[in-house]
Amino acid sequence: MAMNQPSVRIDINEIIVRGCGPVNEQELHAAVRTELVRLFSTAERTSFTSSADRGAPIDGGTINLTETADTAALGSQIAQAVYRGVQG
Repeated sequence: MAMNQPSVRIDINEIIVRGCGPVNEQELHAAVRTELVRLFSTAERTSFTSSADRGAPIDGGTINLTETADTAALGSQIAQAVYRGVQG
């Protein structure tokens, strides 16, 4: 008998990036999506905060980038912040 995989849906309406120069939005969104899929796919069952369940804004903290960070690194850090924010 196959176990049902839990389903997670995260809607990100807007990603605001300040202070790191021009960013290719499509590449950034793809990097965020890729890292979120990786994080949720490899994690053990996680309980989500009640604010995440209600669709409230999630504060995952601050990310710090070096001057040489590329779009993939930025997307990965944003995804990790989102992931931290929804963990209970």
